[in-house]
Amino acid sequence: MSKGKLNRLVIENYVDGWDDPRLMTLAGLRRRGVTSTAINAFVRGIGITKSDSSMIRLERLEYHVREELNKTASLAMVVLHPLKVVITNLEPSSIIDLDAKKWPDAPVDDASSYYKVG
Repeated sequence: MSKGKLNRLVIENYVDGWDDPRLMTLAGLRRRGVTSTAINAFVRGIGITKSDSSMIRLERLEYHVREELNKTASLAMVVLHPLKVVITNLEPSSIIDLDAKKWPDAPVDDASSYYKVG
């Protein structure tokens, strides 16, 4: 969207200002929760072009945001409605603990990037 159209949205009070999360401005992206690292990676990824008619797809930004979140945001798994399962070939007293990653790109050698699931 052009700067003129964005300015009209702000002036005519269709949005709450330049930092409205619905706008694709830097302040709007930050209020939406996009990290500065993801924005910088996106800008480095698109590079510099001399063409005036180049279109950059929103999926490129979303890719960089996802890549950043895979490194930093921890994951959790919740079972809201568990099913009772009877395993017949396992001793009743045995307990199996599994290691689950806190985030998808967790380092394999770092013990703090895993948690126990049992």
